[in-house]
Amino acid sequence: MRIATSYLRKTCRFALSLGLLTGVLLAIQSIAWAAVESRPFKALQTIYTGEFGVDFPAGFAYNPTSSEFLVWQTASNPSVPMRIKGYGTSAETADLPTGFADSSAAAFNAATGELVWVNGYSIQQTKIFDGLDNAIQAHDIRNLAIETPTGLALNPVSSAIYILDAQGPRIHVLKFGPDGSVNDLAAHDIINLRKGALGISAGQELKALAFNPTANSLFTVNTAQQVIYEISPDGDVLSSMEIGSLGLTNIQGLNFAPSSDQTDDPAEQSLFVLDGGAENTSTTLQRSGQITELSLAPTALPIGTTLQAAYLIGTFATGLPGWNPNSPDPAGIEYWPATSGLVISDSEVDEMPVYYQDVNVFFTNPSGVQNGTCDTTYFSTEPSGIALNTTNGRLFFSNDDVAKVSEINIGPDGIYCTGDDSAFTKDMAGYLSADGSDPEDLAYGDNMLFIAGGGDGEFFWFSLGPDGLFGTADDGPVNRHDTDALGFSDVEGITYNDANGTVFIISTAAADRYLGEFSLSGELLNAWDLSFMGTAANIRSGLTLAPGSLAPEETHIYIVSRGIDNDYGVNPDPNEDDGKVWEISLAPPPAPTPTLTDTPTATYTFTPTETATPTDILTPTQIDTALPTDTSTPTQTDTAVPTDTLTPTQTETVAPTDTLTPTLADTATPTETLTSLPTETAVPTATHTATPPPSEFSIYLPVIFN
Repeated sequence: MRIATSYLRKTCRFALSLGLLTGVLLAIQSIAWAAVESRPFKALQTIYTGEFGVDFPAGFAYNPTSSEFLVWQTASNPSVPMRIKGYGTSAETADLPTGFADSSAAAFNAATGELVWVNGYSIQQTKIFDGLDNAIQAHDIRNLAIETPTGLALNPVSSAIYILDAQGPRIHVLKFGPDGSVNDLAAHDIINLRKGALGISAGQELKALAFNPTANSLFTVNTAQQVIYEISPDGDVLSSMEIGSLGLTNIQGLNFAPSSDQTDDPAEQSLFVLDGGAENTSTTLQRSGQITELSLAPTALPIGTTLQAAYLIGTFATGLPGWNPNSPDPAGIEYWPATSGLVISDSEVDEMPVYYQDVNVFFTNPSGVQNGTCDTTYFSTEPSGIALNTTNGRLFFSNDDVAKVSEINIGPDGIYCTGDDSAFTKDMAGYLSADGSDPEDLAYGDNMLFIAGGGDGEFFWFSLGPDGLFGTADDGPVNRHDTDALGFSDVEGITYNDANGTVFIISTAAADRYLGEFSLSGELLNAWDLSFMGTAANIRSGLTLAPGSLAPEETHIYIVSRGIDNDYGVNPDPNEDDGKVWEISLAPPPAPTPTLTDTPTATYTFTPTETATPTDILTPTQIDTALPTDTSTPTQTDTAVPTDTLTPTQTETVAPTDTLTPTLADTATPTETLTSLPTETAVPTATHTATPPPSEFSIYLPVIFN
C-alpha cells in the first residue's frame, strides 16, 4: 500500500510537471506565433471590374504572356469573362471552358501560357486566348483527397504547383513535368499549416494563394480576419498584413504581377487582391468588385524630409442646397484671373440622373458662391482635370478614362462650352507613355502644360512651343518625373507656382496625407502636412493656387474633394453629394481681430486709452467679454461710448475660429437664396445666354441658375 501510494504521488508529480512544461511550451509557441512580423504595404491603384461588365467576380488570374488579368463570375451568376489589359485601360472578352467558372483556384503557367485550374477531382489546363481549339488536359488528383481547394499558385522557376486545401489547412505541392504532365502524384509534398499562427478560429478558413517570385514565398488570406499571411515553403508564417482599412469585404483571389507604375523596374512585383463585391448591400446599389494593387515596398517621404505645417482657412460644399446645379464629385479646379474666381470640373455628375442638369463645369468665387455653369459633354463626359492658358484664354481638359487631353478654343459666338467651340484632342498613348499613362489634373504656366500622372506616380510637362498651342509640331519634348519613390503614389492634383517656377502636387492615396513642391527637374523641395483633411481616399483631387477668400492679397491652396464615389470604391452611394473645396494657407494666418468674431473675447484686450469701456446697454453678455475690470475703467462719458453699429454682429461672411487654424467646415456655403452674387457679374436667366465676365480676352461664359 505504501509502495502504491508512493508510486501514485510520483506519478502525480510527474504529470503535474509534464503539464506545467507543456503549458510553458504552448505559451512560448503562442508568443512566437503572435510575434509574426507585420509587413508594411501601400494601396496603389484600383481597377473596378464593373466598368468592364464583371460586377461580381469570383476569380481572377494574371497572364504574364499577354500582360492582362482574366476575370470571371460564377456559373450561377454569369457574365462575359473579360481580359483586362493595361491595368484597366481596356478589355476584351474571353472564352472559358465549361465548368471552369466555378473554380476560384486558377493561375497561368508562365512557361506555356496555359490557364491551369483545379477542382476536387482534377487539375486541368488549356490555352484560352486563341479560342478553345486547344484540347483540355486533365490530371486526376482524387487520390490526393483535397476536400476544399480554395487557391492555386505556380512557381515559374521550379514548375511547382501549390494547391491550398482549406480543410486542414494544408498546401499540396506537385510539379509539372517537361511534357506538361503532373508528376509525383503519389509522393507529393504536403505543407501543413498551423491554425493558431494564421489566426483561424472555428468557422473560418483560408482563401486564395499566390506565389511571390521575388521572395520565393506564398501568400494567402484569412478573409474573416482581413489579414494576408506570407508563408515559407516549409509552412512557417513569415509576415502578416492587416488589410481591414481597404474596405474589401469579399476577397476572392490573390495574384502577383508586375507593378502598374511604368517607371518601376519591370521585375518589381505588386500583390493584387480581388474583391468580389457584394449584391444588395443597400436598397439602391449593388457594390461592384475591384482589383486593388498593393505595394510590398511602400514608399514614403524621403528620410529627413521636414513636414511643414499647413493651415486650414475654411471649406465650402459644392452640393445641394448651396449649389444648384450641384457638383457631387468635383475633380479639377483652376483659378481664372480675369474673373477673380474658380472653375471646377466634375467628372461623375453626368452619371447621376438625380442631380445632372446638363452641366459639369461650375464657376464660383473663392468663398463658394456659385456664379455660372458650363457643359463639356459635346467633347468629353469625363473632365477629370482643368487648366487655363492665361495667355490666349484657351481651356484644357483631361479625360482619364480614355487617356486624352483636349484644348478648347472659344467659337464665333463668343461663348464657352457651346457647339461652335473648336476642341483639339490628343491621345496620350505613345505620347506621355506607352499606354497614355493616367492623365488626371492639368496645370499651365510659362507656356508649359503640366499633367498629373495618376496611379503611375509621376508627373509630366512640356513646352507648347513658339505658337503657344497644344499638339502642334513645335511642342517641346515630354519631361517625365517619378513621384512614387518620393511618397506620392497616385498623383491626382497639380498646379504651377509662378512665383518660384515650381509645381505643387498631391496624391489621392489614403496614406499620402501631404502636399509637395517639386522642381521642374523632379526634385522634392518642400512638403506640408495635410493630415487634417482625413485619412479617406478621394479627399485630395485637383488643386490650384488662388487669392485667399478673406485675404485676397495672400495666395492660398485650393483642393477639391470627391469623397464617396457614386458607383465604385468603398461604400459607394449613387446619390452621394459630398463634394467639397478646401482653402489652405502655407503660412500661419494673422492673429484674429475683433471684427472677425461675434463678440470680443479675452484674446483682444481693449485698453482704456484706445477705447472707452462700453456701457452696460452696449454689451448685453458681459460675462463672456474681455472687458477691463471696474478698477481700471475710465470714467464713462456719453461721447466716448461706441454705438451699436460698431459692435461686431454675426453675418454670413466666412470667419476663422479663435485658433490659428480655422476649421470653417462648410461655413463658406452660400446662402439658400444665392442672391448675393458678385457685383461684377451679370446674372443671366436660366438659358444659355452669354454673360461677359471681366476679362482681358473676349471671353464669355454660359451660366445657368435655378
